[in-house]
Amino acid sequence: AGCSLVGTVEEEEKVTEYVESSLNAFGKLEAMSVSNEKGLERLVEANKKVLSVNDNMVETIEKLVLGTEQIKQTVSAIDEIASATKLLALNASIEAARAGGAGRGFQNLSGNTKSLLDEINNIIDVVNEDTKATSNQVENSNEEIRKQSKVLTDTVKSIWEMIEVVKKSSDNIKAI
Repeated sequence: AGCSLVGTVEEEEKVTEYVESSLNAFGKLEAMSVSNEKGLERLVEANKKVLSVNDNMVETIEKLVLGTEQIKQTVSAIDEIASATKLLALNASIEAARAGGAGRGFQNLSGNTKSLLDEINNIIDVVNEDTKATSNQVENSNEEIRKQSKVLTDTVKSIWEMIEVVKKSSDNIKAI
């Protein structure tokens, strides 16, 4: 009977030691949890600011894109005028050729007009391409920021759930 009692006392001492060790570990975890909660709150606030800045940027870019749509309309009108002028320049060039030496000045003018119109068309193409590329980049950036925000939000939620489990476990061990 004595041997059995000694075994029981030793087992109780080990259990007490394990409980104290666990309490110690959970105390440290709880302290870390409080610190992590504050860090998570700052992270959530920073994420909100990033989303807000991103929303403002997207809104500004959308306004710019709308503005470029108006520019496109103006450029389209210029393009129509340029096409008509190009046709006039071609006709003038033909008439100047028929007139021979007397029409050389007019032929030079029509050639310069055609070159200028070609340059305008090139500029129009570049503006249209740049506008489309900018719009696509903003759309992609916005999508990536939204994905990042969701991952961050999900991670923060998961960590808060872990903190609650640690606190509950700590309370349970303290109750023993």
